[in-house]
Amino acid sequence: RRRVLKGETVHLETIRLDKSGKPIDVLVNAAPVYGSDGEVIALSSIIHDITALKAAEKHRMILLRELAHRSKNQLAVIQSIAGQTARSAASLDDFLVDFRRRLQGIAVSHDLLSNRNWHGAALAELVRRQLEPFMGDEEHRVSISGPEIEVETAAAEAIGLALHELATNSVKYGALSEAEGSVDVRWTLASNGAGGPNVSLEWIETGGPPITEPPTRKGFGSQMIERLVASAVSGRATLEYRPEGVYWRLEYTLPPAA
Repeated sequence: RRRVLKGETVHLETIRLDKSGKPIDVLVNAAPVYGSDGEVIALSSIIHDITALKAAEKHRMILLRELAHRSKNQLAVIQSIAGQTARSAASLDDFLVDFRRRLQGIAVSHDLLSNRNWHGAALAELVRRQLEPFMGDEEHRVSISGPEIEVETAAAEAIGLALHELATNSVKYGALSEAEGSVDVRWTLASNGAGGPNVSLEWIETGGPPITEPPTRKGFGSQMIERLVASAVSGRATLEYRPEGVYWRLEYTLPPAA
């Protein structure tokens, strides 16, 4: 008031009480009113409720901090994938093919997660989106079934990578490399009596080239399917090379609902 009466126009954000006594964010615009002699005779003050604006600004800041955090994590993941892929690649061309493919698998999961504001993903949608590029016009060769389950962001990223790796290997060497081959992806949900329920996710191949013996050399893809994904969800993964085809199972406990 003193500043305005001295001739200054004031714009400021502050806190005021609404009619119920609740504190709210406001924008105050105050200006002097002059008389015919040029002297300040009054002041004009307009107060805008900017509670919604401040809330939106706070939300944007939270999103920016979350984005920075996720970006750092993703760079670390990509750096690890690049290093591990390079170790198992026979040539630069092989490295580029495998690295780009794995980045595509990450991108598919991220598209799904971003559509849900990074609040996790539906497992059925995650499986379908990861396998779509490999099915083409032969969707009947891939069966997807299971109850409705929401998986957390970290679990969705890890499971997405595993599914992408399994599908790639199946197209190259497994059931999806043969016209009569098929893949069954299914999951079950069971109560464990303490904490969240148990999830059992299975990948079952049949009708592909008969497997006479497991591969003697395991690259980064096998490590990801067997160990890294299980570690990301604090669970257990099993990979078997059965005569009728590859079998993979991931078991872990869902976190309790918030």
